[in-house]
Formats: sequence, C-alpha cells, structure tokens
Amino acid sequence: DTCAAGSYISANATLTSNRNCTSCTLDVDYQPNENQFSCLVLDTCSAGSYISSNATLTTNRNCTACTLGVDYQPNTNEFACIPLASCTAGSFISSNATLTSDRNCTACTLGTDYQPDADEFACLALDTCVAGSYIS
Repeated sequence: DTCAAGSYISANATLTSNRNCTSCTLDVDYQPNENQFSCLVLDTCSAGSYISSNATLTTNRNCTACTLGVDYQPNTNEFACIPLASCTAGSFISSNATLTSDRNCTACTLGTDYQPDADEFACLALDTCVAGSYIS
C-alpha cells in the first residue's frame, strides 16, 4: 500500500503484514508527500499576523502580517487582525499602535487644551485672552 499525502507510515510492512498508514491531524500537522514517516507540524501565525488560509491535511497554513497603522493582532493563530481604536475628538493618540498592540488615547485637559478632530497626535493649546478682552 501507498500512504497517501495527508497521512504517514505508522508501521512498516513485514513479511506477514502490510504497512499501516495513519492520517495527519487537521489543524495540528500535515504531509504534502506520500509514503512519509511523519506529519509536519503546522506553522504558527505569530502575534502581528493572522491565518490567511487554513491548513489541510496536505498543506500548511498561510500567515499574513497585519497592516501597521490600520490593524493589529496580539495573539497567535487568529483568523483576522483587529482594527485600531479611534481616538475621538477631545483626545489624542498618546502612543502609536504596533502590529501586536492597539494605539492609546488620552483625553485633553479641560481648561488647558482641546482637540476638535479624531486621531490626532496632540491637543491644541487654548487661546490666551489679553487683558481687557474676553472669549466671544
């Protein structure tokens, strides 16, 4: 017998018995060739990437990197990246995102500064009124 791709030889043939073939385990290992003595361990899609195509018994999984500044993934072997949080008006981006972590947002300080737009990197200082003037 031939052990097909997706399986491996688990016991060699003897003079009185045929070889035994055992299937690889889906989502654990794979074997693209026939008559091999083991299955191959699947690649791990590291943090900062996602599984872009699933493994089969005969193919490894494919991993694709998240897009810096767009999304991130803190865990391994996930099926998608996570969109970055939006820093809303009244706050600013206090630390940039990485491929494995989201950006951090910090509120502007009431009475000191402001930010009318989303996803900006700083708050704007309030205008200072000179003596004898007021904010209209």
